[in-house]
Amino acid sequence: MDRVSTPYQDVGRDVSSWFKGNPLSFALPVVGGPLLFAAQCLGVARFDTYQARTVFLASEISDALRALVLLFLPFTIQTVGFVGALIAGHLLRGKATRVRGALWLVLSLLINALGLVFRFGADAGSPGLVLASLGLHLLFVGLAFVMQAEKLFARIMLVVLGVLLLFVPPDPWLFSSTVWLPLERFTLTDDAYVTGYLLSSADGAYLVLVDDSRQTVLIGSDAVKSRTLCYTPVICQDPIEPRPRA
Repeated sequence: MDRVSTPYQDVGRDVSSWFKGNPLSFALPVVGGPLLFAAQCLGVARFDTYQARTVFLASEISDALRALVLLFLPFTIQTVGFVGALIAGHLLRGKATRVRGALWLVLSLLINALGLVFRFGADAGSPGLVLASLGLHLLFVGLAFVMQAEKLFARIMLVVLGVLLLFVPPDPWLFSSTVWLPLERFTLTDDAYVTGYLLSSADGAYLVLVDDSRQTVLIGSDAVKSRTLCYTPVICQDPIEPRPRA
């Protein structure tokens, strides 16, 4: 007597079969996240490659992970949604698998919608963005339906196209000059101050990315009288470290 498979088992088999036949799909989330973080460092440094490399290498692990999650999570969710669209298109080609293909189409649309929310926040509901995302999604379904998924060329083209389409419309984080670290004002012992972002602190010195010039400077901790968190470069809170007594 043949066992009747559950929808969960069918989905599991579909995913397993897809990744066995299309191992390049793994490259999208694995390679894409770090590349996006590198692009963010380049944007933060205003395309100065030396400063971008300094920011990338000097970032504290916790700060780098936080920035990477902001980029990696929505990128990965949308990648899963597009892979689901490819699976849907492939299943819709066969008469016996069309129902599962339709289920995958709905599931992939929901995943892609979740990716939009993570990626664009409150702007995810704008009609233009929704229509653009839906159009790209259905294009993926159509490509997988028309192209022979068994051919290596088709697999490579679908993955390359996926990388390109993930940035249309452009991601607001990609090459953004917005820094993921809190803005601080470092008041020095001579009453001068530096406003910027603390990249790291070690060996009695602060490595700071200056806000206006986006150049990195090294400031000795004994030269810093106080540190202040800022809302903007000109609006700051009370010092986060007490001033030393005279």
